[in-house]
Amino acid sequence: MLGSIAKDPVSNENEKYPPRIDGDGPGPVAFYRAAALMKQLGASLAEAKLAEAGEAMSVVLIPQVMWTRFEVGREGVGAKSHADGPASGDVVIVTSEKVVRALVDGSLNAAEAEDHGLLRFYGGQEKIATIPNVLARAKRPDSAAPERGPGVEPNI
Repeated sequence: MLGSIAKDPVSNENEKYPPRIDGDGPGPVAFYRAAALMKQLGASLAEAKLAEAGEAMSVVLIPQVMWTRFEVGREGVGAKSHADGPASGDVVIVTSEKVVRALVDGSLNAAEAEDHGLLRFYGGQEKIATIPNVLARAKRPDSAAPERGPGVEPNI
């Protein structure tokens, strides 16, 4: 039929509008969502005093291969989303967006993420040793992390 709209099983009840886009899925808003999340991580790293650790770090989100570089400057921790890659001497963290979200909201800590293979660190051993401590102190500034019992598997 010319000019008619086919019935879509996932459209809204009155079927006039296109289906809603899942906010957590891939697509044009995925980059902006990931970039905003990385800025939240940068804010929590500033609260955790990344500057005192004296290390710059880069995070690559997989499978997106989106690099974000966190560098300490006079005005705090700067987050450069969609960077070309790490700078020489950076500690590199390889993880996924879901893991970063769980770190930021406090539902997962860095030690658990590393123990379960959800977070990997690369770089010099001395530099790597400081970053998990910073991440352990990194929480969303407006909330405290919930307590987790030993042996609890993260739901990521």
